[in-house]
Amino acid sequence: MNGVKTEVDKEKEIEKTYHLIKENCPHIRIDCLETVKQVEEYRQYWKPDKTNIVLLAESHVYTDQNDSKRKLNQCFIQKSLPGYPLNFVRFVYCLGYGEDELLNGEKGSRENAGTPQFWKIFASCIATNPDNPRYYRVLKSGTSCFAERLQNKISVLKEMKQNGIWLLDASIVGLYGNGAKNDLSACDRIIEICWNNYIEGIVEQAEPKFVIIIGKGVEKIVGHKLKIPFEVIDLPSAWLDASSLRRNFRRYTEICTAILNNQPPPPRTGTIQPAPKPPKTRLNQPLHQPSAPQKQTSSKLENILTEHGYKQTSKNGWVKSNRFVQVVNSLEYDFYVRVTWKEKWRNYHAIIFDYSAVNGPICVVPTGALFETNFVNEKRKTAAYANSGYWWTQKFPEDHELSQLVIKHKNRWDLL
Repeated sequence: MNGVKTEVDKEKEIEKTYHLIKENCPHIRIDCLETVKQVEEYRQYWKPDKTNIVLLAESHVYTDQNDSKRKLNQCFIQKSLPGYPLNFVRFVYCLGYGEDELLNGEKGSRENAGTPQFWKIFASCIATNPDNPRYYRVLKSGTSCFAERLQNKISVLKEMKQNGIWLLDASIVGLYGNGAKNDLSACDRIIEICWNNYIEGIVEQAEPKFVIIIGKGVEKIVGHKLKIPFEVIDLPSAWLDASSLRRNFRRYTEICTAILNNQPPPPRTGTIQPAPKPPKTRLNQPLHQPSAPQKQTSSKLENILTEHGYKQTSKNGWVKSNRFVQVVNSLEYDFYVRVTWKEKWRNYHAIIFDYSAVNGPICVVPTGALFETNFVNEKRKTAAYANSGYWWTQKFPEDHELSQLVIKHKNRWDLL
């Protein structure tokens, strides 16, 4: 990046991005520019001094002209949060969203329900016990007293900021509550415009160690462009059963706890909801989604390694004489190929990428060949790589050099 952007630079980029959206998607009703800037004001208020984890969601909720007439109660809020913005927007960082008692002005026809599912995400991110994230503190169903609930919400946001956890949206304009979702291609285009012209730069400047993408729709547009390790978790509003929702909220706790302790996130456990079946490609003929991810070396690969004289030293580590190999299991081998490596594996003999759980290949890649690629060479020089703890995981399109490297080493048992 070419230096640190000033507030004037950011404002100009927001204005440019906003006008590009209006030009490219003129039929979509979007927030006024002033509302977009107010949303950004809230986001900047809660930005950590040092960002460790970015929560990358889709967008805030469309805020109309009637909403814009309402203000937060200055006397009440600024006792706890000096300098806090006072304009009402339908955005979770605005404490008036979902809390009518905090607002002045006439209530409009639209309900001010807020987004309790995002407060569950926030509570999960700072939870010390994944089995007891204490959602009740920030939900009306658990804490009926407005003043107590508001103070609890403020405490959660302050702890997130202190821990370096920051919420960003892939779109600067609201994509909910305005009919935008009736044209999904336009929504995708808006996210693409925002990412290319503003959001990507904000993420890179923040230099987080990890990104949690909230929703597969966002991942579809920006996942392959991210230069930072990430994981996607389903939208909390997605159609999921209660146990799947609990596992997803628990996953926020697992990831945040690991990253804040300078550790890679642990493997996911539990049932994964099947995604809609994609059209066949050269990489998936067909794609099969299993009920659960592999947590250790598959029995097929285990037998092959044993036949070649290797002994297991850890869950996914194997050795023969002075040859160490690392097994990496992945469920992502369809439109993109997931490739993961760690700096500490650099002198290993090989990394075995096992995609067999999704009817993909098992690929034996010499570690030296992986570390000699242009992408890995350049990535190892970046601050983001160091900030991640000197490891990287990313999905690459089929024609990327890393995807091609992995694919061409399918079933190369002779390299063992």
